[in-house]
Amino acid sequence: MQIFCTVWAYSCPEDDFFNNSIFVNWECWNRMQDPIDSLHIGFLMNIELGNSNDNFIGSIPEQHIFYTYNGDSIDENGFEENTPLVSVFTFNAYAGTEPNIDIAMEYFMPINSGNNVPAGSGYPQSPQGFYNYLTGHWSNGTPLREGGNGFHPNENLPAVRCVYPDNPTVTTGWSEPAAGNNPGQRMALVSVPTSRMNPNTRTFRTF
Repeated sequence: MQIFCTVWAYSCPEDDFFNNSIFVNWECWNRMQDPIDSLHIGFLMNIELGNSNDNFIGSIPEQHIFYTYNGDSIDENGFEENTPLVSVFTFNAYAGTEPNIDIAMEYFMPINSGNNVPAGSGYPQSPQGFYNYLTGHWSNGTPLREGGNGFHPNENLPAVRCVYPDNPTVTTGWSEPAAGNNPGQRMALVSVPTSRMNPNTRTFRTF
């Protein structure tokens, strides 16, 4: 696999969106003579927003967006007041794959870090653990399930694709504030749909 990454930004004071955006384009080429079946691609996201010890994360699955925001009113030793929000939008479909897939974000999995992490929900340590995260499961194979921090190994709840998909400014739904989580460091893995790659074809993804 040959991988290219291009990062760029625009100086565009008249447009807040472009002036505050960074674009990242990834291209992955299958340089083998054989096709690659069931390719999984994921991106580890570790957005440290000011003081990284008091952050929350959320997602808008239908728009292929995930975001990081401050978990309390003051970003101590960081932005202090008026903390910004960082959102990431994934777009572009696969090129040269079978079938051509339009879904930009299939799974958005949190990765627990630090002390007192429940066994099986921390940073993956094996190929199987990485594969599990890429397919919407925790490192021990438990699927992501709605409620709390999404890790419910002993409950038969429906599996979901993305963590914290609801509005964090309301008390209902599933968001970090509604779940009663404490702010802290946040990492997550964004994975895009499984695909097949023919020889000498590419897949690309832009953030």
